[in-house]
Amino acid sequence: METMDTIKEVQKLVESRLIDHLSEETMMVRVACIRGIILRSLRDNNATEADIDWEKVNDILLCNINQYDFNVVDPVKSLADLCDIQDRINSASLLPNLPWRRCKCKDCKKLFYMGIDEVDFYRRKKLDTPKRCPDCRKARKAKNQKN
Repeated sequence: METMDTIKEVQKLVESRLIDHLSEETMMVRVACIRGIILRSLRDNNATEADIDWEKVNDILLCNINQYDFNVVDPVKSLADLCDIQDRINSASLLPNLPWRRCKCKDCKKLFYMGIDEVDFYRRKKLDTPKRCPDCRKARKAKNQKN
């Protein structure tokens, strides 16, 4: 029994250190790690989803997301929500027409979405992702060409 307690203590230590470093990882890695930690907690500690601190999970998921990473994330309130995010990441990484980035236009304030191919274009060119929606970019370009 003592060995099992030691293993559980080590596992908790590893998980706490992992959580400390997740903010440096991609959304795909964050979701997979958090999902694994939650599943282990549910299995090993006879916990329920009601015992999970979903606010902390959301803080970890949404902390320090870089401009190229998947960010189409709504607040997570259950394991099913977390699995849904993982499915959307996997789908969006394979199908370029699915949303990868959710952005708010600097000019018109409307939400617009970018696919992974578009985001990868900016990443490869080492450019910032656009701050304006396609319509506002087009209007701004037309205005600049007139001047």
